[in-house]
Amino acid sequence: MKRYSLSVLTVLLASLFLASAQDNIDWKERFKEANSYFLYEEYNECLPIYLQMLTRFPNNHNIRYRIGVCYLNTPGEKNKAIEYLERASRNISERHRGENLKETNAPPEALFRLGDAYRVNYELDKALEAYRKFSSSYSGKKYNLDLVDEQIQACINAKGLINKPLFLNFRNLGDPVNSRFSDYNPVVSADGRMLLFMRKLQFYDAVFFSKNIDGEWSNPENLTFQLGEDEDLYTSSISADGTELFLYKIDEYIGNIYVSYYDGQQWSRVKKLNDNINTKYWESHASVSHDGKSLYFTSNRKGGYGGLDIYVSHRDSAGAEWGPAKNLGPVINTSYNEETPFISADNQTLYFSSYGHFNIGGYDIFYSNLLDNDEWSAPMNMGYPINTPDDDLFYFPVGEGYYAYYSKYDEEGIGQQDIFLLEIYSDEHPKKYLIKGMISLKPPQVTRADSIRVIFIDRMSGDTLALTYSDSLGNYELKVPHGTYDIYFEAEGFDSHKEMLAIEPFDHADEFGVNATLHEADLVAEMEILDSLMIITDKRTLKMDLRLEKDSRLMVETIRDSVVVNVQEFDIRKEDFTYKLDILPGRTDLRFSLTDSKGNIATDERVVIFEPPKPKPRPVPRGILNLLDELRAISGGSLKQILEETEPLDAGIYSQPDLRRYLVEKSNNPAGVDSLFLYRDKLKTLSSAQMIELLRAYSEGELKTLSDSLDLSLWRRRSTIELVEYLNREAEGSSFDDKTIRRIVLSSPAPDRKRLDELKEKLEQAADGTLKTSLEELKPEAEGITNNQELVEFLIGKAEIFGYEKEEVFRLVTTLASGGKDDVMVFLKTLTEAADGALKDFLLGLDPDRVRTMTPENLLEYIISQSVNQPYTADQVWEVLFRLMEQHADKADKVIETVTGKKSPGTWFVWLAAGAALLFIFLIIVFRRKRKKQTNSEEQV
Repeated sequence: MKRYSLSVLTVLLASLFLASAQDNIDWKERFKEANSYFLYEEYNECLPIYLQMLTRFPNNHNIRYRIGVCYLNTPGEKNKAIEYLERASRNISERHRGENLKETNAPPEALFRLGDAYRVNYELDKALEAYRKFSSSYSGKKYNLDLVDEQIQACINAKGLINKPLFLNFRNLGDPVNSRFSDYNPVVSADGRMLLFMRKLQFYDAVFFSKNIDGEWSNPENLTFQLGEDEDLYTSSISADGTELFLYKIDEYIGNIYVSYYDGQQWSRVKKLNDNINTKYWESHASVSHDGKSLYFTSNRKGGYGGLDIYVSHRDSAGAEWGPAKNLGPVINTSYNEETPFISADNQTLYFSSYGHFNIGGYDIFYSNLLDNDEWSAPMNMGYPINTPDDDLFYFPVGEGYYAYYSKYDEEGIGQQDIFLLEIYSDEHPKKYLIKGMISLKPPQVTRADSIRVIFIDRMSGDTLALTYSDSLGNYELKVPHGTYDIYFEAEGFDSHKEMLAIEPFDHADEFGVNATLHEADLVAEMEILDSLMIITDKRTLKMDLRLEKDSRLMVETIRDSVVVNVQEFDIRKEDFTYKLDILPGRTDLRFSLTDSKGNIATDERVVIFEPPKPKPRPVPRGILNLLDELRAISGGSLKQILEETEPLDAGIYSQPDLRRYLVEKSNNPAGVDSLFLYRDKLKTLSSAQMIELLRAYSEGELKTLSDSLDLSLWRRRSTIELVEYLNREAEGSSFDDKTIRRIVLSSPAPDRKRLDELKEKLEQAADGTLKTSLEELKPEAEGITNNQELVEFLIGKAEIFGYEKEEVFRLVTTLASGGKDDVMVFLKTLTEAADGALKDFLLGLDPDRVRTMTPENLLEYIISQSVNQPYTADQVWEVLFRLMEQHADKADKVIETVTGKKSPGTWFVWLAAGAALLFIFLIIVFRRKRKKQTNSEEQV
């Protein structure tokens, strides 16, 4: 008790101390300091200040907005921006005064920044929604809405490219190149032995230098002292021979290009390039060609096409100075920024980053080829995952462009940004897979193991692709591209052996193992027959499996009572052979004689006794056995236990009705049995990929996490039954069970564009006033509407604008189903008579006295909500309702008069069709959201 009191006292004192310390802070000065860092994009400096201030001013959404922007620019923590920007964007003021501490609202651009946060975190649909909301809310006089449109298009582009990823490999250079800090901007000499890069240290960014010695990178050396600069200096490119290092430096708020020279021992102090390269404008990057004669650099000087443009300059004839710069033109340059250009070793391909071409978010990396007319081809996006919805810059190509050095954040990396060596696979540069294995000889002959040949023959062309030999222990290895191969293992004095290997074009495995055993050549015919005495009781036709030497001839003599009654001969082309013979009751002797291609002969005899078959029970059909296995796989609880213990032959189960009747008797739960059969039938209509999509769309919690982790490429080859069996096993000890999975499969809606168009058309015909105008102007694709459910959700959200009451629709369907009578008991009776199965049983069990206290609308809501806990589905309820609506279509005038109190116009059928379609989708949405919310009155029923 004393210890507890002491702890409480300690906490109280600490709180008082912190509160006192905060009271002594000049928050205005603190805010001004943070804003200064924020202005110069030093986000790592201002972020901790803003976080401290938010604890003091928790309702200041201006601070919250700035925290979001800081996280949005912090590698590895960009996901944290969403939380802050979501709240900030809900508290926006168009009269925002950002530098005033008293300002508690966020600026309007918080909504745009929220779109950026969603985009870089791959939440593209949410990003589109945020961008569109910003675009529709604010005018182009104050904000550049063209840039917003560019981001909207980038999200659309990203959704397409992400679905078509490149086949590539990122290899982390590891320690000591990568550290716990951010390592970025790598440049490498042509021979791959010199690496220079940037490292973001605690107080400044420094240039580091490493050498590749015997395949290993040396400990990087900080070049700050050698270069003579301690800040604002960044690697840009290196000459092919590694003697010239080009760097970008910030000089009093403008960017300039510098060079440093390497004499084999150390780097010289940096030297600024001439006025053809550096101007009073901003030059931010320069890269030198492989021959050292051309310099590609970026500048926002006058005469360009937008922000930063790419220029080229050539050395003079003496090789001492750089000549006048030439803009690469509008094919390469856009109205936005182009950055970090690099030219390939053959001077034919330009790699660069751009904000203005076919982007998928922020800067993307592009490439353009030099055409025969010395013009550049239209730039092409490098594709995903080289490019991401975030900024992608500084792509350093190697050789022919199949490799590149690239820095990025990786969750499994060493620091905030790591340097990677990227390899891109294609038809021109296929991935090489390591094939290795061990070859054994029988009997073993170690002294001859190194003479074993391994031959790879391409099955498509028949060409020999590769040949290698094993070592003295029988091991071999070699690399081959993807393809389908026949692999032959050969050694003198041994029978050859063949294996088949298929490697898919985009297989992510790195190596395959193929082992083989070679048997010494035999001089006798090989024949193997199992069982010397065979007693047959179940069939008259004899089937015997033999393993025989290929390319041989088999003779079989049939002997009855010591007399040869039949002789058969067979040409053996395969090792496995099945001998078939119709035999007579009693004893039959079979004499086998095999002659191989070399004239070797092997003989053997077998005795076969045929005893008349005894009566046997009727076999259970294979279909019933399969059905039973499927039900076992997808069931749970007591039904699963019953199914596991069921022996169909003992139970006399020969048909599906037999199985259902047996399960009902055992479980005393007819509704549960019917639901299980319905579940199985639904699964048979789905592919595994479709079911995974349903689970990802409608599951929550641990089931949602498990569904997202499923590998579509793996499960696409397996059935939905296998998938459910796997999920049921994973459900043990989890927050979900087999019923959760079943409920999603049986009740989740599916997109249907045809129904969407039909519903929209009917609603347009039936509507008038504001509703009709809104429907006519509605473009489902622009609003992201893909099915009736999403259309209804959109209309519900605009209900107040449209000016109609949702309760009218509830009343319309129950009255129509009852034939125009607004009476709850009539509605219950009509629905019960039309229902069947588990739904009918449920309706018959309702308490009439309790039902009388409800309206028809209340009763319908209750019936739908109970579909979660009962063995019927909401879809079954709606099927019955729509049948009733069709039956009472001739009473439409009476229904409309009952509902509206007015006579029906001549176009009543248009209103009914639109109302029924709208109701069907709307009530599914409403009732499914209320399934878990049962009222006290409903529980009494």
